[in-house]
Amino acid sequence: MNNQMRDVITAWPKSKAELGKQVRDVGAPHLRDVLLTAYKHVDPTMTEFPEDLFQIESRKFDAITVGRFDAAYFKEQEQIARNIASQVNFAVYLKGYGTYAGEMVKAIVANAPGEMGEDREHIAELANSWVQSVFADATVAMNEFFVRAAAEDEQAQNALSQALRALAVQDLSHRIGNDVPEKITQAKDDYNVAVSALSQTVGGIDSTVRDLSGKIDELACGAGQLAARSQDQATTLDEVGKIVADFSQVLSETDRSAQTATENAGTANQMMEATKKSMSDTEEVMGNISFAFKEIHSALDKIDSIAMQTNLLSLNASIEAARAGDAGRGFAVVAGEVRNLAQSASSLAASIREVLESAKRHTEDGERQVTKSSEALTESVDIVSNIERQIAEIADQIRSQAGSVGTINDRIGELDAATRSNANLSSESSAATEAVSKRAQGLLDNLALFKITPENDGRILDMGYRFENRRVS
Repeated sequence: MNNQMRDVITAWPKSKAELGKQVRDVGAPHLRDVLLTAYKHVDPTMTEFPEDLFQIESRKFDAITVGRFDAAYFKEQEQIARNIASQVNFAVYLKGYGTYAGEMVKAIVANAPGEMGEDREHIAELANSWVQSVFADATVAMNEFFVRAAAEDEQAQNALSQALRALAVQDLSHRIGNDVPEKITQAKDDYNVAVSALSQTVGGIDSTVRDLSGKIDELACGAGQLAARSQDQATTLDEVGKIVADFSQVLSETDRSAQTATENAGTANQMMEATKKSMSDTEEVMGNISFAFKEIHSALDKIDSIAMQTNLLSLNASIEAARAGDAGRGFAVVAGEVRNLAQSASSLAASIREVLESAKRHTEDGERQVTKSSEALTESVDIVSNIERQIAEIADQIRSQAGSVGTINDRIGELDAATRSNANLSSESSAATEAVSKRAQGLLDNLALFKITPENDGRILDMGYRFENRRVS
């Protein structure tokens, strides 16, 4: 209890104390009931007032009613107020103390004896004396609340100041403990949750940046390799373009040769068709010759028949001439000549037949050869026609291939341009990844200032970790 409070709350003069004794005498019999009613605001489950506490409250009642505000009072009241302040808040205390004061006024008014109870002015003086007593007592008690509140405010301020100082130096490992005043419990919880979330965020950013740094290395290496490969690919495509251009020229020459071959095959096919027609005509002539041989054979057969009949007639004539004697001798000579002539004709016809048979065999051989030649020539014409058609198809395919090769050559040119563009983009990407790497290092340097765990001085970020030590491949 401070001295200023004791200077304000002093002992009453004798006259005032005498009036307070009347208040004490009237209120003392009802003190237990009044205290039970008031303390129920502190402990609603209380059904009986504890005897030890009643003795303390009785001593305080005796002191405050007569204005005996001495050292013993202050010592005991300080202890009572401290106990109450540790259990209830200021509002609950005032509500209970108001009930205590009001109930005691009712008891004084209702139980003032004799003429005292009928003297309204005296009753008012008693009530006034009691009010002064309780306000003096309440002032002493409230001082404990104020002192306790000031201590709690200082404790809360210290806790919050320490937390803010830790936050100011990027120390995210600091937490406000549970031993702070209840009034800043919500602020404590909010701060701890916020710092925990910020710590997790910083740790997550650190992990992400480290992962990102690895990806940047891979990206930079890949970009460098892609640039080199794109350059190699561009060179290769340039060579392929030249080869395709040469191949396109060869195809053009082959197309011209195919055109010439097609024309030659067409000419050969026309010649074969003409030869085929000549062979057909020859075959027809050979057929006519064979038919003529048959006609000659038929005529020879008739000559043989006539020669035989003539021979028989000449023989009969010789017989008749011999019968006629001398008269028929001349006729016999003629008949003999006729028979000789018939025999000569028959012999000549036989010779002609032999010649014709030989000629017929040769003619039939020639006819067979002509037929074979005609068949072979027909097959040759078909083959030449197929060759002509195939050469024409080859020429069409060559022309188509030449067009496709031209298209391929154009696409290779486009691909070459795209590849060179990719090579340029890869170089730019490599430079960009190097710039991102430097920015990521700057971020890591900033994150390294945060302390988020108590181990190893709380620094989870290695200040020696540097992107610039890595080189883009």
